[in-house]
Amino acid sequence: MGGAQTSATHVGALIAGTTPVSVAVLTWVIYRQRPAVLLPLGIILVGVAALIGASGNLAAGSLTGVALLLSASLLWGCYTLGLRGSGLDPIGCALVLALPSTLVLLPLLATGGLPSNLTQVRLAEAMPFILAQGVGVGLVSSLTYAIAIARLGVAKCAAIGSLAPAIAAVLAVPLLHEALTLGTILAVLIICAGVMLANRPKE
Repeated sequence: MGGAQTSATHVGALIAGTTPVSVAVLTWVIYRQRPAVLLPLGIILVGVAALIGASGNLAAGSLTGVALLLSASLLWGCYTLGLRGSGLDPIGCALVLALPSTLVLLPLLATGGLPSNLTQVRLAEAMPFILAQGVGVGLVSSLTYAIAIARLGVAKCAAIGSLAPAIAAVLAVPLLHEALTLGTILAVLIICAGVMLANRPKE
């Protein structure tokens, strides 16, 4: 819903880009652990504010989209912390993520409670989406994210993952024909600078 009201660049920046901030906030609220690095998190927030400002003419619907994407970032931070504390192996994490979603989605699709165009597309047309969203995002990313959490820790995974804004912004140009303004480019670079600082090895 948030992505439909904004752009792919906003999705990358406001979900993946702010996940380190969400993890830091949730860690402080739940465990009372003060973030070890405040400056990088502040830089990421400056970049996010710059991205929103670079949009200039955001309508009320777009501002709602921004709020939804920031809420999604907070939920992704919850998932990241929950994954660390679950004790599940990568396969178990993927099953816990996929099975409840399937059990919820199937009745919604069958009853028309969730709008869908699945019956109106051919398998060949749906295959790119199945491979990218189903296999790539749904299966591969769930497994690799769980492995990364176990080996690198929550904060570092969140920081590395937030390099997604730059990737999303670049890919949105040829794939979705979205335009990149100078302000948007600078905002994404600021976010990436915060990410690199957050992920800098501690001496």
